[in-house]
Amino acid sequence: MVSPLSGAEAGALTHRAPASVTDAVCIKAHKFSAEKLNRAEVLVYDAWEAGSREKRLNLARRALKISPYCADAYVLLAEESRNLQEALGLYEKGVLAGRLALGDLFYKRQV
Repeated sequence: MVSPLSGAEAGALTHRAPASVTDAVCIKAHKFSAEKLNRAEVLVYDAWEAGSREKRLNLARRALKISPYCADAYVLLAEESRNLQEALGLYEKGVLAGRLALGDLFYKRQV
């Protein structure tokens, strides 16, 4: 059974609480960029259409390297996960990333 995350990522995810303050800090450590989020989303759209699981996973991981605010990348990784705990953690991170991204987008539009 192959995890959609690297060994270190999967180990960290299964040995801690669900999406937390730590996750928020990790995501927020990256300056929000709508342009980067858009680039990441394009990769995720390509990933959904990719023919192989390996290609979907690689594209989703690349999307998160571009923008950790890309909620859809977490959802794709969760959908591909074969481990229920890992999938749950990924869905929770996706919700958190989406909330953070929408907050930043809203703030930037209002300022």
